[in-house]
Amino acid sequence: MLWIEGGKKQHLHRGLKTMKTTNISHERLSHGDLKRRFPMFRLPDDCEGVLEHEGYDMYASRCLHALQVYFILSLVLSLKPMILLSPFPSFSQT
Repeated sequence: MLWIEGGKKQHLHRGLKTMKTTNISHERLSHGDLKRRFPMFRLPDDCEGVLEHEGYDMYASRCLHALQVYFILSLVLSLKPMILLSPFPSFSQT
């Protein structure tokens, strides 16, 4: 699994700390590393990444279903709307 974050990288640093503490195999990637290994991504200059070697597969259909269920339940139960977190300001929603 590839984690990418820019800005203050708070989530990335927390994830790294957890991976080190729990001995999860990972590799920290600088912006240059990300550009070389994943040239298909256009990333801001302040992004760094972590490649988790023992990551897991996420099935798009299951993820979409979970979002649909959450959306319907949020309408019925008046839950707070989900916030999309993104390292890219243009993609973030508040």
